[in-house]
Amino acid sequence: MSSATRFGCTALKLLAIVLIPSVLQCCGSDAHGTTTVGIESPQSDARQLDGLLVEIFKADEPGATVLVSHRGETILRKGYGLADIELGVALEPQMVFRIGSITKTFTALAIVKMAEAGKLELGDSIRSHLPELPERFDPITLEHLLSHTSGIPDYIHTEAFTKLLNDEYQNIVGEEIELGKMLKIITDGEFEFEPGRRSSYSNSNYFLLAMVIEAVGGKPYFDALQDLVCKPCGLKHTYYMASTIRIPGRVPDHLEFEGQIIKDPNRCIGSTLGFGYGGLWSNVDDLALLDKAFFSGRLVSAEWIERMTTPFVPSDSTSRFGLGWQIKKLKNREMIYHGGDYLYYSGGIMRLPSEDIFIAILSNGGMLHSGNLETIAKRMAAILMDDPFPQWQAIELCEEELQRFAGLYRIDADNAREVIVEEGKIYTCRNDGAKIEIFPADKTTFFYEVSLSYLTFDVDERGIATRMLMHRDTGEIEVAERER
Repeated sequence: MSSATRFGCTALKLLAIVLIPSVLQCCGSDAHGTTTVGIESPQSDARQLDGLLVEIFKADEPGATVLVSHRGETILRKGYGLADIELGVALEPQMVFRIGSITKTFTALAIVKMAEAGKLELGDSIRSHLPELPERFDPITLEHLLSHTSGIPDYIHTEAFTKLLNDEYQNIVGEEIELGKMLKIITDGEFEFEPGRRSSYSNSNYFLLAMVIEAVGGKPYFDALQDLVCKPCGLKHTYYMASTIRIPGRVPDHLEFEGQIIKDPNRCIGSTLGFGYGGLWSNVDDLALLDKAFFSGRLVSAEWIERMTTPFVPSDSTSRFGLGWQIKKLKNREMIYHGGDYLYYSGGIMRLPSEDIFIAILSNGGMLHSGNLETIAKRMAAILMDDPFPQWQAIELCEEELQRFAGLYRIDADNAREVIVEEGKIYTCRNDGAKIEIFPADKTTFFYEVSLSYLTFDVDERGIATRMLMHRDTGEIEVAERER
């Protein structure tokens, strides 16, 4: 195998994860060489948050920048770990990362701003703005695209996209790949379902919305985004740049690949492969400014805030997607969130309106996914709500004790969770899905390694489990009766 061929194979492996599903008062500094805000006493919320993050992000590894505001005040703004492991440069909170799918929130806001100005309506057919699309796209509206209810498959998970990466690698490096080639993959695919029937996350939706922004605005996507979103919010560190242009404060990502840490493995890959859905760069400061402008009503009206942060409900199921946001729950409070993964960057932004909590996290460590950052953000929010999640410690239970929980637990007519004991370990498996190991915290409580949800069991006088209770991080408790 030639060196060129080896390079091509490695490049494809590194590209395989391209985007799945980015004015403060400061005081004090610490060993990480970064800025901490609002730590008044050892018992303060900020001190607890800082302690949690120092434990998670090691000082000698790639890490994250974090900004937390509570009740309108920034209480933590800090970098954890290294921006560059080769040079030993510490992360600083003002540094800039690729923000992955958090880009979708920017794209959605641009579309809504256009709607607010009367330049389009969310009920418009996509073909009214992009007539070059096939006629079968007629039923798809802009609102279907915004809420992931269009039925258009995610083109980045297709064989055609993998082939495009292979065939066009040199053009991708030069930022010369034609958007029309990616559009063809989208238009050639069959719909997964009738538009509006249900929801399914798809980057294709936001690719098309970016095309609409260009068609309606008459200017390039990011120029329109600057006018509609970035400038009104006062954002000065948000970019959509080719790989050859310098971005001040840019943080390289890090990949653990075949036993080695590779710095900046995709430096040559520009923003074309994230058009509308994942191509932006930003920092936690700009994300905080975006949050403040949006939720204060300064960017769009209260009516549009409500519409964007309300789940879109298709005809046969309830969607947890709003317009550019995911709508979730945390401890029975509404949680408005969006995560992002692009190459080996990850990030997340979260707001709990009832508690006036905002959290932004951006990471350059390829070992973390936005789902991990969401869990960290939830832990931080729970601390601020004075209702922290338990910090579990596993205990030892013998095989005989574990076997008392083995069995099938019926949740409802269509769903059950099985508990399996094998070789001294215990697992759960829902509806023939993957087995996930659980760990005993005491004789009737079990926790998952990477989830904030946990299980408790009711037992009879012999210590045999009779039912299972899943305590979700949403605050809900799912009860399952033992069936066998």
